Amino acid sequence: MSTEFTPSGISSLYRVIAERRDARHFLNDPVDEAILMRVLTAAHQAPSVGLMQPWRFIRVKNPALRLKIYGLVDEERLLTSAG
Repeated sequence: MSTEFTPSGISSLYRVIAERRDARHFLNDPVDEAILMRVLTAAHQAPSVGLMQPWRFIRVKNPALRLKIYGLVDEERLLTSAG
């Protein structure tokens, strides 16, 4: 596998970095399984501090459980922000 990037590849990388945004609003539409697997595979390759944090992803399909998790995360966020 070559470690050299083509000019097109370099240009694409800079474009992706420049256009990257955080997502704050999401659709309820289901994600195609093949796309989800491709995104999760890419996410597993993302760097972490000192490569010490293995990435783990949990897919929660149950809407009631999602709301419960959301509530717990939001509660923790408020506690953390209160200092």
